[in-house]
Amino acid sequence: MAGYGCQPIAFGVGAARANGRMGHAYTMSALALVGAWRLPDGTLPLPRLLSDLIDAPYVGEAGLLFSFSRMPVVPQIQQSKKAIPLLVYLVITLAIVIGLLLLLSPIMEIKRVWTGIERYTIPLLSLQLAFRALLILAAVLIYFEHDMTTGWLVLLGAIVFPISKRRSNRHRSTKNKHCFSQS
Repeated sequence: MAGYGCQPIAFGVGAARANGRMGHAYTMSALALVGAWRLPDGTLPLPRLLSDLIDAPYVGEAGLLFSFSRMPVVPQIQQSKKAIPLLVYLVITLAIVIGLLLLLSPIMEIKRVWTGIERYTIPLLSLQLAFRALLILAAVLIYFEHDMTTGWLVLLGAIVFPISKRRSNRHRSTKNKHCFSQS
């Protein structure tokens, strides 16, 4: 698909490197690295997907490691670097756009909440902030000293804790009536 095939790219890199065809290996390495994009936890989703998850879950990753670590057996053949395919640039651009959107979404959510906050009152604000800070500190201590699950639950309680009351519309409407009656 668009010049990309999983097995030819993954094992073709090793064959090209072993035979001294570094121009071909350069192009196929770029395609293989795009297909082996890492997740935040370090796993490689496409090689793991192409592996047998029960009997041999790391065959795809081992194949990439084998291919990228091959040393040339024959002297290098002089050839110019091949151009990197458009697919590599498209995938990298897509990853950057998704990353920027993921960074932008919390900022937009904070802005939305901040603009609507005047509709709420928070009773005993300093006491609630102090209690929330204590819950967060307790969550960190419990997480690292005792139990991860309990630490996460205490942190969830700290996130959900703030109590706010919605301002009544009656109070606003009486304020507006007084403004209109005086004019």
